[in-house]
Amino acid sequence: MVRDEEFSSALRDFFHRALIASPEMTARVERHRKLLLEARASQQAGVPADSPGARDIAERVAADSGELVAALTGEHDADKARRSVAEFDRNGDAARCRDRAAGLRLLTRYHSLVATINGTPQPDLDRDRAAAVRAWMAAALRQGG
Repeated sequence: MVRDEEFSSALRDFFHRALIASPEMTARVERHRKLLLEARASQQAGVPADSPGARDIAERVAADSGELVAALTGEHDADKARRSVAEFDRNGDAARCRDRAAGLRLLTRYHSLVATINGTPQPDLDRDRAAAVRAWMAAALRQGG
């Protein structure tokens, strides 16, 4: 990957545009990662999706997703961010992921290598577990309308 100039250039451009390397963005991404870990722990602990606790976590993830997108793109649409969490469709998202699979595998591998170098937690590569958490959050958000 390091020798692939096209990949390296595209990655550098992306991170430069997104200001990912800034302390503010690093903190924002870490906060989002912790929220997702909280959601996963609750879902795996059997917290019902129709409970107030599940809805609270899902609402916080949705709000933070909107803020993260706004920081990356400059566009903030809280309703769109909430809909993207609430309307998760395991089958539809799986088809979209297959279409982007090669690029996603390469980017995931890159994130894994960076985590190894930096001594930070590895990305969760279990797609089924991630999909189950997203479905749980979607159900929690749909419970409240």
